[in-house]
Amino acid sequence: YRFTRGMIAFRRAHPVLSEERFYTDTDIGWFNPELRVPNWADRGAKQLGCLIHEGEGGALYLMFNASAEGAALRVPAAPSGMQWRLAVDTGREAPQDLFVSGEELVCDVTQHYAMAPRSSAILLWRKH
Repeated sequence: YRFTRGMIAFRRAHPVLSEERFYTDTDIGWFNPELRVPNWADRGAKQLGCLIHEGEGGALYLMFNASAEGAALRVPAAPSGMQWRLAVDTGREAPQDLFVSGEELVCDVTQHYAMAPRSSAILLWRKH
């Protein structure tokens, strides 16, 4: 119940997730775990990243690990003056799985983001 309510609040705080239009190539980018273009024909691919640009310089990075094994995904560099913050990670135990807006966990993702098996995570840009 807590997680569901939190995700509803998160979606409301990020209207780009509820838009009733198709994203354009400037709105969204898809990545494999090494930040390259995914091979959409690879049926064995189990990890995927998605960068969604919000208005006014904001962005969300959604990561998905469908594997039964843990995985490490690279994360795009945040723009100057911004840093990645963890908003959601379904592979973590409560209460570290979902953070209230403004209280997101600062992430050092200069190397990779470690994901649990069969999990998803959302990072967002915030000013330092």
